[in-house]
Amino acid sequence: MHNPWLDLPLQDYEGHMSLPSVGQAKMLADRFQMLIERKSPSSVAVIGTVSPSAYTSLQALAPLMKLIAPTDLSRYAVAAGFTTEESSTFALPSGKQFCLQTFRLR
Repeated sequence: MHNPWLDLPLQDYEGHMSLPSVGQAKMLADRFQMLIERKSPSSVAVIGTVSPSAYTSLQALAPLMKLIAPTDLSRYAVAAGFTTEESSTFALPSGKQFCLQTFRLR
């Protein structure tokens, strides 16, 4: 199967994430650093999705990704043998909302 991530120009992806009106790159970096410092995990999995964007190349990823409600992700994680450690929701100044959840394998 072809992987559309390989066709995505890095400058499109990073440009979108770094736009001041989006502010997503800094927010994700800050939250990830805080989480790593606070939890000191031995391994990490990052699960994400691509939401609508002016960068058409990002839309090529849509068939591979699915938006999942945080409550559903928690339920799937528990069914797979994880426990939910914490869950918080926050918004960028642009209004785009994020949910940060941490899970630990039982």
